[in-house]
Amino acid sequence: MKKQINWTFIKFFLSYLLIFGASILSIGAVYRSELIDTLTGQFEHNILEQIDTAVEGIDRDIKEIHTLNEAVIGNVNIVLSKYTDSPARSNNVRTELQKYIVGNHYILAAVYIDRMNSRMYAYNKQYYLKYSNGDVIIYSPNHTYLFKPEQYIGAKTDTLLCVESGGEQCLIYFPVNHPYYNYISFYILDNSVFSDICASLLSENVTGCIITDGKHSFGAANMENIPPRSASNEGGVIPVNDYSSLCVSDQSVGGLRICALSSGTALRRAISSALYQSLPVLTVIVVLGLLLVFALTYFTYSPLHRLAHRMKDDSIRQSDPLRILDLAMTRQKNRSIDLEEKIDYYRTLIKKSVLDSLMSAADAPSDDIHDFDYLFALNANYSIAVLACEASGAETLSGIQWGSIEYGLLTRKGEAVFFLLIDRADEGGAKADFEDSILSSLKESRSRLALSSVSSSVLDMPKLYAQAQKLFARTSAENRVVTPENLPENDVLSESFNYPGELISHFEEALRSCEFDTARSILEKTFELLTAIPEKNESIPDFFIRNVLIDTLSVLTLCMNDTKIPFADYENPYLETLYLCRSCAYEKEENAIRSHFGALLRLYEKKTGAVSLSAEMIDLIMKENLSNPDFGISNVYDKYDISIAYMSYLFKKETGMGFSDYLWKLRFEKACELLKEGRLSIDEISLKVGYLHSSSFRRKFKQETGLSPTEYLDSIST
Repeated sequence: MKKQINWTFIKFFLSYLLIFGASILSIGAVYRSELIDTLTGQFEHNILEQIDTAVEGIDRDIKEIHTLNEAVIGNVNIVLSKYTDSPARSNNVRTELQKYIVGNHYILAAVYIDRMNSRMYAYNKQYYLKYSNGDVIIYSPNHTYLFKPEQYIGAKTDTLLCVESGGEQCLIYFPVNHPYYNYISFYILDNSVFSDICASLLSENVTGCIITDGKHSFGAANMENIPPRSASNEGGVIPVNDYSSLCVSDQSVGGLRICALSSGTALRRAISSALYQSLPVLTVIVVLGLLLVFALTYFTYSPLHRLAHRMKDDSIRQSDPLRILDLAMTRQKNRSIDLEEKIDYYRTLIKKSVLDSLMSAADAPSDDIHDFDYLFALNANYSIAVLACEASGAETLSGIQWGSIEYGLLTRKGEAVFFLLIDRADEGGAKADFEDSILSSLKESRSRLALSSVSSSVLDMPKLYAQAQKLFARTSAENRVVTPENLPENDVLSESFNYPGELISHFEEALRSCEFDTARSILEKTFELLTAIPEKNESIPDFFIRNVLIDTLSVLTLCMNDTKIPFADYENPYLETLYLCRSCAYEKEENAIRSHFGALLRLYEKKTGAVSLSAEMIDLIMKENLSNPDFGISNVYDKYDISIAYMSYLFKKETGMGFSDYLWKLRFEKACELLKEGRLSIDEISLKVGYLHSSSFRRKFKQETGLSPTEYLDSIST
């Protein structure tokens, strides 16, 4: 036979797998994002460190020119004071300038202008310089630059001047100049040095570099598409595109900054490498997660499978546990519904027979027999009373204006005729209004009349009939209309036919709490009550007894059903008892009825008694769950598949205490034990004994002992 696929297990597994997959994807996305942020930060930090180091080198080299300038000026001033205006003087000054700058790779030309004599002395490696009318003209092989050095007298120290011509730039450095100096000194710097610095910074991680003051570019490598203004006022990182960014250094002399373009390709490669290196760990996590998913699926599915196996019978051909449980529970539910419907049907049938028998005894045409079925409808809202009238005046009642009141003939007995009066009252209708309406209508009749009390339950029908009988006996020509309120205080009506609703309610309470001895005692009282009913009427007592028996039987079977006893276990004795109650006279079959009720009660006790719960088992279950704040008696009775009422009964029978009291007793003993050990705080102890909030534990502890946990600990310490 081909083995069927266990779809329930697969569904459980896929559900957990979906949750696990979503968790892994979420964690993976967070991990990837954090990894990218971390690697990007490290990547950019390393580049910033490199360009900051280069900026420090530029700053150091240019400041060396500042120091060199002091020596040059001192020596040139000595030469100028020593020699007169002669060719030797110019040669000696150029020699001094050459001596200091020949080994400095930053300087292309050194210039000294004698302001007193308007003469310029210069030594240059590349340019030809001319001084005329305060202007300095610099001739390069391709361009001519012109500027006025006098404009920069008094400018701040370490001034860098960029002179442009034809798109080319000449960078001039003024170390220091003051208006009271009789000279001006400046140096023409070599832009190619800055280009070499930019080229030296290029690497796998840096694809382009530029040195700029924010307006001009003094050296660049692979930075044609990055304008000088990209340098911000402060150093830092400027995003450019996907994974690439512009790293800007702090300022150097003259406001110079180095801007380096990081390589997005190198960063992506580093990220991919880090992700690849973490792949083995991720694989282990996924494998462990799949094992965990399988374990969770098994431990979740296994109890379901065992329960389905227990509930499956030969009529269920399904193999899917969920389908088995659905069919079994639906079948059980339908059986319970069918049982309750049968019980309700038989109860209604018996109660209706009260009226049917009374009306069948009436010596009246069929037109006088009304349909009273609505009295037995669910949630029916009505008021009823029984009216007794002397036979000679019964016909006159048909001419009375009853208003909304309906009436029907019940029976004739001797000289009296009995009517059932019904008022379909509104939601707020009052019994007093119904009685007043009847009495006001009866004023038109001259017959002797007796009106019973008013009720809203058809179960009070026998009592109302008996009242009308007794009250009619008290009517006379002088006292024509009699009601219970008209009687003297010492004239008490005997209520022989009071419905024992309270007794039946006590019987139900005893059954639900599994107090079977009490239930037997109440059942015996019920039978004694039924046996003692006086036979003063040929029909009503018989059907009154049937009502009581049917209601008692209904309570017993409904309790058995609620206790989860299968209907098949008591179907036959129930149907036999129902037949005796419905179809046989109580005075003839009293012994058989008593015997059948006793058998059903013993069956109930036997079925519930099949579940054993020892004190040792109770202690084991309770102690395992002491720290569970949600632990309750429902956790115990769920294990045994019985009602909570019977579980409470068994629990008290074995322990002599209620569940809550016994649970607190164990928790208190455990708390005292932990307090004596002294290893845990009060908050920790409260969690150990099932209290999420230590304040609740402290309050309960003090309520029981009169001492707080701390005071109790102090008392046992001393």
